[in-house]
Amino acid sequence: MPIFRWDIDKTYLETDFESLSGLWRAATEDASEKISADGVVPLVKGLKQNANSQLVFLSGSPKQMQTVLLKKFELDGIEVDKIILKDSLKAIRTGHLADIKNQFGHKLPHLLEHRVDVQSSECAKTEYLFGDDVEQDALIYLTYRLILEGKVQWRDLKRLAKITGSYSRSIDRIRLAFSQIDIQKGTVRGVFIRLTKHIQPDWMSTLIPHLYPVHTWSQAAMILLLDGVLSVDTVHQVCKDESLSAIQIANLIQDIQIRGLVSPQQSRQLQSLLVVNRDVIPLDFVHTDLHISHVHEAYRRVV
Repeated sequence: MPIFRWDIDKTYLETDFESLSGLWRAATEDASEKISADGVVPLVKGLKQNANSQLVFLSGSPKQMQTVLLKKFELDGIEVDKIILKDSLKAIRTGHLADIKNQFGHKLPHLLEHRVDVQSSECAKTEYLFGDDVEQDALIYLTYRLILEGKVQWRDLKRLAKITGSYSRSIDRIRLAFSQIDIQKGTVRGVFIRLTKHIQPDWMSTLIPHLYPVHTWSQAAMILLLDGVLSVDTVHQVCKDESLSAIQIANLIQDIQIRGLVSPQQSRQLQSLLVVNRDVIPLDFVHTDLHISHVHEAYRRVV
């Protein structure tokens, strides 16, 4: 009964932010014109098969797109429990132009506030978070994870919020919600980051296995299969939506094993479940506990 938290652009939708024409198209196209990322629709549908789960979308897209986005989810057959978007017009009217690009000051307060609203519910015992490598999803999600586990002191969190350029009113919202969070260790079971550029940055490598950088959503589905969240049938559907051959599936399993996202034993298990065969590389990884200092260091390397 988990909560599944998703970003939208570059995570669920193939949105072009690299050109003015792409930005204009994203703002004006109809729901039927928006393109879902390969594999994402069967993946999300599979996640929603978990009884009493919640599907929450949190994005930096403007509020004015909510009707179109909800229509897109409806066309894809996705039932959304909550969608949270950014009030970009208010930022323009009030002269807070940095708010348009700032994601930490937008996403973290909303993550914490929604958590406060649902933390007494059964589904709040487990959360999975999904984002991409275009913005700062990985570091925002890891900060959120540390807060839920009681591993962050307010002075460190405030310092991080200032480093990210968050306005004081966003920091005030973070502080209020931070003070209301019930500490529940192990709540965030997985942070999945879609590598849209198919390059794993060095700073991400140092944060594995606290986050899972994946080249395809089928790789995320494989890890979720091991965690008991998805069925083998759903993983096959995700692979089919990505037009993967048996050899490509085997290669993707080997890739997540080589990068330390799964163990050699888990790699063998996945190959058996998905009926493919590939060499298992005898690699051992030494993983360290996650601390807020790791997030601070990563921000310095990213920003």
